[in-house]
Amino acid sequence: MTPEQERHLQGIKDEFVRLVDEKYRRGSAEHGGTLMEKSGAWLLDEAISEALDIVVYLLTKRKLLEGNVALEPRVTAAQSLCIRCSRAGECPIYPTCDPVLECKEFVA
Repeated sequence: MTPEQERHLQGIKDEFVRLVDEKYRRGSAEHGGTLMEKSGAWLLDEAISEALDIVVYLLTKRKLLEGNVALEPRVTAAQSLCIRCSRAGECPIYPTCDPVLECKEFVA
């Protein structure tokens, strides 16, 4: 591979590690216990729920790219609250969270 490809790959790997670390910690705080203690049925239900979420996100993104969904005006953290923590712009579960950009439970 070229040096440019190597840099690109390293960037992807670095971002993946960061995202997995944050997601795992957020899930641990949200669901409690350890992942290895969860039942197989719970893990399967959570995996199905996540799979459904990704399909909804992808189909919505497709509609946005096709121009079939009106874009809502962006809201600021001061104008809205995170459902999970009910705090504007501050998430105790995920301290580096920007709810406007990252929280899938964020509402206006």
